[in-house]
Amino acid sequence: MTDHITRTVRGFSLPAVIATSLVVCVFLSAGFWQLHRADHKDKLKTLAESAMNDLPVEFPKTVAASSADFEFHAVHVLGEWRGDKTIFLDNKIREGHVGYEVVTPLRLSGTENYVLVNRGWVAASAIRSELPKIETPPTPVDFSGIARAPSNRFLELSKSVEQGQVWQNLTIERFRSWSGLMLQPTLVYQQTNNTEPLKPVPVAPEASGLGADRHRGYALTWFGLAIVTSVLALAANTKAKNHAPKD
Repeated sequence: MTDHITRTVRGFSLPAVIATSLVVCVFLSAGFWQLHRADHKDKLKTLAESAMNDLPVEFPKTVAASSADFEFHAVHVLGEWRGDKTIFLDNKIREGHVGYEVVTPLRLSGTENYVLVNRGWVAASAIRSELPKIETPPTPVDFSGIARAPSNRFLELSKSVEQGQVWQNLTIERFRSWSGLMLQPTLVYQQTNNTEPLKPVPVAPEASGLGADRHRGYALTWFGLAIVTSVLALAANTKAKNHAPKD
């Protein structure tokens, strides 16, 4: 009798109850963690939208501009291009077309410090070996943009990630080593006075991966798995009871 009570809980197998409870707890924990991430992303999105809607601030020239302090901030930039250090970030899709994002360092006016500027998107040429022709004015330029830290969330299967001016991914450290320039630790996405045929790259929070809907979707999936696991365990146990020999 004691052994029977140990192995069952009101007719349920004790090991099955423990195993099911552990699995359900894992699923529920994952779901609540995703909800926490969604809440965090909502807060970031609110802060980002507020910063983007502020009047542009003067971009620092001599003091390092912290990428965290300037993230999503509208900035005003004045300086001169270093067109010989322009790179093309490959495989950038826009409205179904393959193209490049063009990045050029800008020497900040009155200093020897540079900031990398994403000047915009341009469609790839019909012949992939030919890069699009981008005009780089030799005279000082004046524009507004959005400051962002370059994303480090990418996968590289080869160490050959750059071929001349064509790069697969961009990091400040990699560009600094390649160019030998003194760079600010952030990237500015040019939003005004873009040179034709360049089109400004969207930097809205949704386009930058700050949308929380994806995490809420994941949370619903985990909660659904918890419910399905519980129902299947209950059904399996009921079936086992119905087929068990009666005393």
